[in-house]
Amino acid sequence: MKINNNPLRTLARSEYWQNMYRNSKEHNIKLFANESEMSRLQIVFLSYISLYDQVYTDIASNDSGIMDMERIKDDMLIDAYITAKRKNRNKKRDNRDKQKINNSGIPSVSFVTSKKRR
Repeated sequence: MKINNNPLRTLARSEYWQNMYRNSKEHNIKLFANESEMSRLQIVFLSYISLYDQVYTDIASNDSGIMDMERIKDDMLIDAYITAKRKNRNKKRDNRDKQKINNSGIPSVSFVTSKKRR
């Protein structure tokens, strides 16, 4: 079965552009001739490069156990992976927020002092 992927996404996940993106972050290398007023295409391309950088980082750190180098080639699987990851992150954040509320329903406040009073 052949997967029909977006050519812009295929380019964004390529080794060349992933290396260029990482080098641009680390060494302040310009990816495009224009530094401001980027076109819509450039903005979308950068968002895809960033997305795939995140996925490659997850694969390298074996953070997910779900995504691998074969699955990264399928745009639909990537979208599902990112959506699931975002939902999981939001769920964890919501659980942390619920833990901050005490039994009365009023958010609790903790006061911490750095020095002991005498």
